[in-house]
Amino acid sequence: MLKHRIITFLSALFISYSAMSSSDNVTQNSESEIDSVPYDSLQITKAAANAGLVDAQVKLAMMYEQGENTDVDLEEAMFWYRLAANEDHLEAQYNLALLYISGTGVEENISAALYWIERAAHLGYMPAIIHLSIYSEFGDLTNNTWVKKAAQSGDVSARMLLADYYLTRGHSEEDFKIAEYWLWQVAKQGISEAQLKLVEFYLNPKYGSVDKEKSTYWRNQVGNIE
Repeated sequence: MLKHRIITFLSALFISYSAMSSSDNVTQNSESEIDSVPYDSLQITKAAANAGLVDAQVKLAMMYEQGENTDVDLEEAMFWYRLAANEDHLEAQYNLALLYISGTGVEENISAALYWIERAAHLGYMPAIIHLSIYSEFGDLTNNTWVKKAAQSGDVSARMLLADYYLTRGHSEEDFKIAEYWLWQVAKQGISEAQLKLVEFYLNPKYGSVDKEKSTYWRNQVGNIE
């Protein structure tokens, strides 16, 4: 019962601190008020983290990683990220993976990095999904779950990766239709690279969809964002 009250109290402190910290982007006056509050944000965050508040553990890890109100200490950052990651905090899992990839201040471990990125991706964390899709490169994208998920979520890089894959490696009408679909999705986002590819797509007999009217339409759209 006592432990529960302590955790509740520390949680309230941390939430209050987080709310005040976020308000410093609203006005310069509020920033001055926050700066004048007499407390040690590191110690409050550490107390909440030690009490088991997962968001506080992630915040503390970031503070150590970025040197916020303390010296940079990547070993401490790894420790707190790992605690939160084991509780399935998605940002912690992803940030932990990035530290393993960089090998800056910690031992590089690509296997561990892949484990944590894939764990976060499986739980739907979009930065992890996009990361995995980017590093897939070409390969066999027809069965690449991460590229497809990233593309379906609206990620331009993943969409272009699929479009280029089916344009360059496609051999059937269906392949080129898939390429056309993804080019349209990116072109509608105002990306000139996709718009120009559609201009060529509708002029090249290779793709089996010659349409001068559509080609002209996309030529006129190049650089325009609705």
